[in-house]
Amino acid sequence: MPQYRLLNGIVLASLVLALVALAAPMPGQAQSFSCASAGTSTEHAICANKFLGNLDLEMVAQYQRLRSVMNATQRAGLQEDQRRWLRQRNRCGGAYGCLEVEYSNRISALIEWRADLY
Repeated sequence: MPQYRLLNGIVLASLVLALVALAAPMPGQAQSFSCASAGTSTEHAICANKFLGNLDLEMVAQYQRLRSVMNATQRAGLQEDQRRWLRQRNRCGGAYGCLEVEYSNRISALIEWRADLY
């Protein structure tokens, strides 16, 4: 069973990357925050790379979808988990490959978390 879950996670992460890569370019900003106020090397890297910006937008969309089906206690847990993940993501600095992996894993985790609620 753990092997199936791992394989399922790998397939899901690959699908997420493919969908983000094929997404139509978005007008204006391609990330969930204003690049004018980017303060970290991680934020600057996301602003400089459209693919990372699209991953950021997809992660936020999945986060909001999950949050919308949670009760208050679950939302508090999700918020703390997101803070932990942001600290982990920020350890990547401006390393594109690291950021891509972090975003792909986070998107997959949020999708799986939502599926587990049903």
